[in-house]
Amino acid sequence: MLSRLVGFALVLLLSLQIVAQESYFGWKVGYNMTTLKGENSGSLSLSPRNTFGSSFVLSTQLKSLPIGFSMEPGYILKGTQIDHDTLDYKFHYLNMPLLLDVYPVKRLKLSFGVEIARLLSAKNHANDSTRQNLLSTYDKQWEVSATAGASLSVSYFMDLGMRYSTALTQVSNQDAIIDRKNLFNQYIQLFLLFKIAN
Repeated sequence: MLSRLVGFALVLLLSLQIVAQESYFGWKVGYNMTTLKGENSGSLSLSPRNTFGSSFVLSTQLKSLPIGFSMEPGYILKGTQIDHDTLDYKFHYLNMPLLLDVYPVKRLKLSFGVEIARLLSAKNHANDSTRQNLLSTYDKQWEVSATAGASLSVSYFMDLGMRYSTALTQVSNQDAIIDRKNLFNQYIQLFLLFKIAN
């Protein structure tokens, strides 16, 4: 399913290059604050985790309209910090944001879309260096999120931006250890985008 969607998006973006005013490939690096949300308060508190992400970017802007499209295949680390010595959750994802870009003024881009992600691994990293596989609990391997953001071109080759993403699907129905159910991911990202080829 994902390979078909990625293939369709790639064909669409490449075909739009014909009517594009500006297209570029790039590399994006992001600093994230990720959180794990769920129902029930539980006895253990969950805190945002500082993580990172990296992706390639293919972006195109239409000639006649102040809109464009982007796709960003890459990697992101999600998870949460837990108020307990032996609990520390880290989730590794391959992700693919598919975005509609709007250019209200020169050098400013607003982006809206969906982010499709595949869970590669979910582990608990205890403070004694042991690691426990959590895939039996966090067993929803595909995640779909809504995402929105803005970026500013600070130079011809670099953009600075911010993005918010919240999952529309759950990563787990229930985690008895942290006493939460219907768990899903959220993150806020600050990023730098380096334009490699215009």
